[in-house]
Amino acid sequence: MGFGSDLWDQWKQVELYCDSGIEFLDRLNDFLKKRAEIEADYAKSLQKLVRGHKDELAKKSSEKSVGTFQKAVQSGSVSQSWSQLLNETDNLAACHLNVSTTLDIDLRKSVKSQSKENEKLVRHQFDEIRKANTEYKRVCDNLEKIRGKYEKAMRDMEAAKSAYETASMDMNTTKKDIEKLRNDAEKKAMLGQEATKEYKDCIADTNNQKKKYYTETLPTLLDQIQKEDEINRIAFLKTSFNKYTDTLASQLEPWKTVTKSMKDTFTTIDPTYDEDLFVKLMRTGESVPPDFVFEEKTFKDSSTTRKTNMRGFTKTRDDIDENKEDAIVTLPPKQGRKKAAERIKHLDKELVEVEKKRQGVETLIGVYKEKGTTDQNVSRDLGDQREALVRRSDMIILKKHKLHLYIA
Repeated sequence: MGFGSDLWDQWKQVELYCDSGIEFLDRLNDFLKKRAEIEADYAKSLQKLVRGHKDELAKKSSEKSVGTFQKAVQSGSVSQSWSQLLNETDNLAACHLNVSTTLDIDLRKSVKSQSKENEKLVRHQFDEIRKANTEYKRVCDNLEKIRGKYEKAMRDMEAAKSAYETASMDMNTTKKDIEKLRNDAEKKAMLGQEATKEYKDCIADTNNQKKKYYTETLPTLLDQIQKEDEINRIAFLKTSFNKYTDTLASQLEPWKTVTKSMKDTFTTIDPTYDEDLFVKLMRTGESVPPDFVFEEKTFKDSSTTRKTNMRGFTKTRDDIDENKEDAIVTLPPKQGRKKAAERIKHLDKELVEVEKKRQGVETLIGVYKEKGTTDQNVSRDLGDQREALVRRSDMIILKKHKLHLYIA
């Protein structure tokens, strides 16, 4: 099967087929361009990632303050494996850059060039078909023109013959008129014969042109188109696809080398070695510090030197605070809820402060009891202070309860 022998009547479809092949080459070119860009971008991202960590390692290694600690950290098997991982990631980035370069320069550019060449060749080939088709159409149009001329000559000949025969049978027609009609009939008969011969010759020539067009010119051009398409598109794409595969396959060995190098290094990671090395480098040999010794301190009786400066909470303050809650709960809920919530927060803080003070008083009372040196005035003042704090704590709790009931 072939284009020339089987598709001579479908050459326009063949042209669409060739155009679709050119469009595919353009799509492949676009794919390879973006594929190469992806590889390059990925390689650059890997290099950027590695560069940041390598710079950090270099900075730590070059610092004047680098001492035993950094040496202990960087000398371990984990740090060595980390350094190897960064180096091999760099090598992996180089592999991806190589793929990008090969795809773009060795493969994509040849695809782009072939696409342009095929487009130019296909345009020329189908221009030749159109030229041959135009010539054949001109021959067919000429046949129609000759046929029209022949038919007119036949009509004229028949009309002249009929006029001559009618005049010959009419006794009223003069001899001169009959002779004139006879000469016209003879002339038209000669023209009819010439037109007939020209028409027959034109038919023969047109048939020869038709045969040549359909059996030689068109098949030859279509077969040539098929041959060029097989070589410049299909076979070319086969080679290109194989190059694509070879490009990727060529990196398998370097990738294997990268992964093997990392794995070989990672297998050397030894927890015991790293910890022992750290201990060895950081060990100072210093003795353990001596035990702490309890040193008892005594309190002086302050009652003889100064007056007590402690006081409880006054009733006036409680009354003022009580008025705040009463003022809030008398408000409509929409206006008072926010104020009630803020007041509860304030009471929570105050309750914490009161409890701290109460615990402080309890602690101080315990200290005096332990020493057995409590003055009666001091003891009475501390007791009053503790009771005042307890009352204040209870009062705050009641206020919070009142506000919670209001909010609910």
